[in-house]
Amino acid sequence: MKIAIVRPLYDQTELEFQEPCGAQAICGFLAENGYDCRVFDRRIGATANDIERYKPDCVGFSVMTQEDVPDALRLLLELKDSGRHFFAGGLFITTNPSKARALFPRDTFLISGEGELPSMNYLRSLENKPPLSKTFLDPNDWAFQSRDNIRLYIKKGGVLNIRSSRGCRGSCAFCTTPGLPSELRRFKARDISLVVDEIEAAVNRYGIEPVVNFTDDEFGGFERIEELVSELQRRNLRAAFSLELRAAEMLKGSASAWKDLHSGGLCRVFTGLESLNKNTLKEWKKPVKPEELLQSIEKCRSGGIECEAGYILWHPSQSVGGALGETEVLRRHGLFSPKAALSRLILFPGSELHSAFGKSGVVPAPLSGEAAKYYDRLKTVLDPLFELWSRCAVLLPNAACFSFLSGDSGRKDRLKSLLKKINGLAYEAVKTTEAPDSGSILKLRSEVDEACGAG
Repeated sequence: MKIAIVRPLYDQTELEFQEPCGAQAICGFLAENGYDCRVFDRRIGATANDIERYKPDCVGFSVMTQEDVPDALRLLLELKDSGRHFFAGGLFITTNPSKARALFPRDTFLISGEGELPSMNYLRSLENKPPLSKTFLDPNDWAFQSRDNIRLYIKKGGVLNIRSSRGCRGSCAFCTTPGLPSELRRFKARDISLVVDEIEAAVNRYGIEPVVNFTDDEFGGFERIEELVSELQRRNLRAAFSLELRAAEMLKGSASAWKDLHSGGLCRVFTGLESLNKNTLKEWKKPVKPEELLQSIEKCRSGGIECEAGYILWHPSQSVGGALGETEVLRRHGLFSPKAALSRLILFPGSELHSAFGKSGVVPAPLSGEAAKYYDRLKTVLDPLFELWSRCAVLLPNAACFSFLSGDSGRKDRLKSLLKKINGLAYEAVKTTEAPDSGSILKLRSEVDEACGAG
């Protein structure tokens, strides 16, 4: 059988462009098991005619958000053929199965969770073969992703995306992961040797720079980063990488340990602070000690690593005074930005808070009357700065990695300088709820266009 795996067009603005890891992972697994499989990415120009010329027996869609659905449905109708079969999977279908079932035709096979085994068992059923006995793949059995378009993704600003683990040890009430089936939410790490095998294979096959972003909910323990650095050094592979680390693991790093990890290639860390209010953190089941985590972020940065923290400033129990007080602390620690100022609790299907509020779909959590009015005003004031901030911020992790490999920090320093300027204007706007003058915005936009590329 020939299988086409399609990433649909995204029906919104997409600031951060990356390769479609879910589609590539399924394609790699099916190819490893003897199927003729190819990824067709609509976001880099793949058309219905391209897919039709491939003459697939089966077409699968990678549907990560509801904004992917309209194009997937249009394409499904164009490719409809009496002998052709269709399936669809991805985060949207996993977290909102009833809505997905209502949107897709009844004969479209829908996949919840990781797609490798369900997609292969679906194909086996079409071939009148018995299903495989496994229910979930061990991370050590993941195939290398099929990356035929990787050079184009990198040309458009992407990097090599690798998964090194499954699940998360946290139980945050705002996150969908704790609501997934136990095998998907339970943390399990892939052997570091296999992780580096995939990096090395991609670098050697496609001749690309070893700049890596780990896509895991959490990379694992602090010692696992040390293990990764050791394995890279053992193979004489000088790579630069970004990852996500839980707050508890951040606390384990001394200034000297962070410096050693940066020498080994760690260029950027993202961690979850989420709130400075201990009662809010308790309500969200987020066991973070804010003062200690802020100190750890400063230690991490002192080692030469870019460190960012997730934050949710606006939520149902937040007051305007509380938000302004937290803003001051974030600014003192270099964590304030237009994104932080506008960060709002979003209710995602499958999360505990989504169930508690009884909402449907992905929606913002309600705010109190005073906070809602202030937030609406603030959003109007900050939206122009947020757009400029976003364009620079999504490029900074890659710039930090390329700076590490090349020794040229020019682009990284330019982006950081622009971000500092944008953050300063945003802070003044928050204090006054007055928009920056149009001349300042125009001048800043010109600088951002020059640094990031117009459009």
